[in-house]
Amino acid sequence: MKILKGFFVYANVDTNEGRGPSFQLPYLFSTRTDAELFVTSIYYAHRYGVQGKIGSPEYDVKEENIIIFERGEDSLKIIKDTDVENIKKRAMDKLTYEEKEALGLV
Repeated sequence: MKILKGFFVYANVDTNEGRGPSFQLPYLFSTRTDAELFVTSIYYAHRYGVQGKIGSPEYDVKEENIIIFERGEDSLKIIKDTDVENIKKRAMDKLTYEEKEALGLV
């Protein structure tokens, strides 16, 4: 498993008024500078910009981690280790002391 940092570019679904949700474009950049150059380009403005305007590097470029799995089993390990434990903890936090006692958890 490898974890890489990358910069994704986002655009608004509603190119007329910009009131829709954002969606991730199929572009990934290794540096913020390259992603910002793309967002402020004429290509981005004509294809994805609201009313044909260039994008905002502040809002349309986001840094995210990319996880590359060597095997499918690795992805299941991460899900088991993090999500399941968090779900259990949140569920337990919702129970009162009496409910935990009735379930035999204390």
